[in-house]
Amino acid sequence: NILGQVAASLLWMHLYHPQGGPVNAILTGLGLGFVGDAWLAQENLYWALVPMSIWAAAGFNMILFLAAMESIPQTVYEAAEIDGASPWLQFWTITMPLIWEVLSISIVFMIIGGMKAFEVIWLLTNQSPTSDNHVIGTRMVQAMFEEFHVGEATAIAVILFMIVFFGTTVTLRLMRRETVEF
Repeated sequence: NILGQVAASLLWMHLYHPQGGPVNAILTGLGLGFVGDAWLAQENLYWALVPMSIWAAAGFNMILFLAAMESIPQTVYEAAEIDGASPWLQFWTITMPLIWEVLSISIVFMIIGGMKAFEVIWLLTNQSPTSDNHVIGTRMVQAMFEEFHVGEATAIAVILFMIVFFGTTVTLRLMRRETVEF
């Protein structure tokens, strides 16, 4: 899936371009030109990654949620409607409990994706992130291939594995609920 990340990074590099990028053009058109900045400068990079990450995760998560919601029988909603439940109440009392496990897995996927964020930062910083812009993956690659510190890179990889493993375990435990069946 690296090719997808590379293509997305190139797209967002164009969108964030300081001269003529659509983001700055829209902000200037709205009278917010003072907000327009070098979005990919070292001090703004993490703020630029937020919409990119949301955009990148939206499609996959949408498919997960739609599949989970399609598996809920329509008769459950019909019964709730007969009982006088509003659409808002139906969402919180029927839909959310029945898709909770999918939501938990989605959050785990996003945590893992955030921990392995390498390609986007590596490309957006022209393969030279500063100490302010390192994530654990970029630091690991820099230690291995630029500084040739194999031991340090291996230790970082093990720490990354432990963070992802324990982060996933904690998230799944915090999100655990009784299974709701229909």
